[in-house]
Amino acid sequence: MNSILQEAKAIIKLALPIAIINIFIRAIDLTDAVMAGRTSTADLAMVSLSLSIWEPLFLFCLGCLYAITPVITQYIGKGKKSRTAMTIQHGMLVSLLLSVWIILVLQQVDYLASFLQITPDLLANTGRYLFFLSFGVPALLGYLVLRNLCESWSYLKPVLYINIAGFIINIPLNYIFIKGIIVPEFGGMGCALATAMTWWFMLFSLMMYVRKNAGFQSVLVLQRWFRWRLTVFRDLLVTGLPVGLTLFAEVSMFAVAGIFIAGFGVIHAASHQIAFDTASILFMLPLALASATTIRVGFYRGAAKSACAHLVARISLMMALLFVAVNITVLWLLQQLIPAWYTDDPAVLVLAGSLLWLVMALQPGDVFQINAMGILRGYKDTLVPFYVVILAYWLTGFPVGLILAKTNWVTSPLGAYGFWLGFVISLSLSSILLIIRIIRQNRVHIFGA
Repeated sequence: MNSILQEAKAIIKLALPIAIINIFIRAIDLTDAVMAGRTSTADLAMVSLSLSIWEPLFLFCLGCLYAITPVITQYIGKGKKSRTAMTIQHGMLVSLLLSVWIILVLQQVDYLASFLQITPDLLANTGRYLFFLSFGVPALLGYLVLRNLCESWSYLKPVLYINIAGFIINIPLNYIFIKGIIVPEFGGMGCALATAMTWWFMLFSLMMYVRKNAGFQSVLVLQRWFRWRLTVFRDLLVTGLPVGLTLFAEVSMFAVAGIFIAGFGVIHAASHQIAFDTASILFMLPLALASATTIRVGFYRGAAKSACAHLVARISLMMALLFVAVNITVLWLLQQLIPAWYTDDPAVLVLAGSLLWLVMALQPGDVFQINAMGILRGYKDTLVPFYVVILAYWLTGFPVGLILAKTNWVTSPLGAYGFWLGFVISLSLSSILLIIRIIRQNRVHIFGA
């Protein structure tokens, strides 16, 4: 019992600051949507469509860079901290290559969405929004590399403070660019410029911390450059690429659904964005638990302590159940209030309020899925989750959602409701299959040894 309590405390000690960090990162997008929505419903729809295109690309890159955490924690578990600097420098190279790729993709938004039934004005504004946002992409990905470094070494407070500062700075920058104070007036598109500037601030702030930290100086992180090594680069890609593809496959379903929903009109697009933002904020706590679990499992695997790694997995899954209850309770209490924070449009308030009931139904699958992925990442088991997501999302949930949303094969077309029912099915199936993978592959017994 003592070992369970000690390990639970260790997970919570890691997860709480990571949760706050995640919330403030997501809060930047949330602030953009709220401030754009207060400008006009059309601007809120523009931000919704822009994020539907941006987030799958971003999360693919995020997943690829997630490899840094288990790689470094296993080095620490083996007593090889000196390999940290080389891993980070190769991670920076990966982030630079990903930045070039994602910027090129963002410039082709007309080709990505022109085949769908989206109004020309909405599509044109979305293209300009993503163009402005692309200026901050190298900063964001470089920041994520250094954030993973700090998480691996359990230096979380500086990352937390920088994220809070970035969130605070983003609000007046949004106001300046939206309203045209000193600079030209950009309307809702000004949020993209403000966010890009915020990302550069966060990168430079974290770089300064890493260079001055005594622990990182002892292993020469950002102090000097090491020779290129294909084995290090390959290790990051082999671990990270399946995670990136998994996140891309998962979130791209939400993104493609969001693009289809935009074709139903600005009311549906704005309501979907409110529901999606709410689900994303609630997702931050389970995501933090998953990240902390990856760190603990990875450390014990590196130290060849399999029994301790299995204990972490069991505790983490039990804590996930608590998070499901918390998220559903919060949603139930705030279901009427959340849409009013975005808009006073009566049609949006009604539709968004209805979609939040489906966000409640989403919680068990959402929480247990990301938790199971965090456990498997700690074991460096990243390929099978990708196949699970393809099956659960693209071969099951999305087709069901599309049929319910746009056809009368089962019932009259449900619009946004249909896609959200598909989301519930996808996440539920994925979470079940991933937990089965944990039990069978790693012999983790959920209810005891």
